Amino acid sequence: MKTSSKIHFVYFACRKHFEHLYLSLRSLRVLRFEGLGKVYLYIDKDDFLSEGQIIRLKKLGFDLLIRKSAGITWRTNETILGEVRIFLEIGREIDPEDYLAKVDSDILFLSKDIFRKVLISNKDAVGDPTAYHEPFVYFAGGLYFIKASLVPVFEKFSPEIIDDTLNLVNNETARGRNRICKDCPEDAAIYNHISKHTSNTGFEKFTLYSWNRLKDPIDKYSVIHFQRCRGAMKRFWYFEYLLLRSGKAGVIALTMIRKTLNYAKKLSSKYAK
Repeated sequence: MKTSSKIHFVYFACRKHFEHLYLSLRSLRVLRFEGLGKVYLYIDKDDFLSEGQIIRLKKLGFDLLIRKSAGITWRTNETILGEVRIFLEIGREIDPEDYLAKVDSDILFLSKDIFRKVLISNKDAVGDPTAYHEPFVYFAGGLYFIKASLVPVFEKFSPEIIDDTLNLVNNETARGRNRICKDCPEDAAIYNHISKHTSNTGFEKFTLYSWNRLKDPIDKYSVIHFQRCRGAMKRFWYFEYLLLRSGKAGVIALTMIRKTLNYAKKLSSKYAK
């Protein structure tokens, strides 16, 4: 790995989710990450950003590229194949020693620790493990990193990979737990294809899921994912996140608030019985 290697961030988004995208990018800007490369925004062409929204994004000061993409529908073959084509497009534009980071717009960045780990890892790909369909474990889709030198293997990506991944996801253990997928998770297909071309991958626990934020120490994580609860993202940003960034007094205040909320939750459960 070159010491000058960078991480380039790619989002797939739409006008409907602009406010979440904007907060995600604001949290990335706050970190002042020294290895930050370009930020690629692929926006649904049928729900594209307004001129005012584009101006707001440009004011954040990133090396920003905004491009139109086909509509994004969760867990469809067309969406997965479209993402693969975009990975290949970006891979041709960045240095082979750089990384591409695929980010969901409902991610807020808490620290740059995971960025530093990725850059010194010399891994071909790094992600947070999800074991929902164990024994098949793969990268969680909120944020994962792929080295640009690996990206050309996606030239060999095909619909057969998606079918193969769906079989891996719907394994015997998953079926026994009634965790059956009709359609293939995008992140599982991407990881499955990567694992067929390299064993030099790494799992790192760096994601705090929003429903655990009152019981998990927040300083252990680099990002918080507001999966299936985007409404909480704004509340977290304007209350908890700004307290976290305000220094020691803010952290102490937030810790006390979290303890109080936990205690109130326990009392509520006790008297509800």
